[in-house]
Amino acid sequence: MGFHARLLGVSTARVREQTVTVDLLVLSVSGDLDTCTAPLLQHNLSQALPAVTVLDLSRLEFLGVAGLQVLEAAATNAVAERRRIGLVTGSDSVRRIMRLFDLHLRVPVYPLLGDALRELT
Repeated sequence: MGFHARLLGVSTARVREQTVTVDLLVLSVSGDLDTCTAPLLQHNLSQALPAVTVLDLSRLEFLGVAGLQVLEAAATNAVAERRRIGLVTGSDSVRRIMRLFDLHLRVPVYPLLGDALRELT
């Protein structure tokens, strides 16, 4: 698969393919997910995805509106394609932004990667 990480603009974000099986993909996102870096995650999510995708945001330092829009689009696409998606975050600030925009009502959010893997697979 064509998953990769690169720097865009002055902000940094890394998207790392952590686990791939026939039915499961875990993408780990670290750094800032903002206007400069959201296209990187969007590119990775535009690939053909398996039945279950987990976005591990536990190392995310900042979630901007552009990043939130990518996550919302991923949730919408997963529903339309009858796939499952989950988000992992231990950050209070990231969870707060998700709650402000009601993302947590459409996508399950887990405190630990193991919790997400147990529930979604």
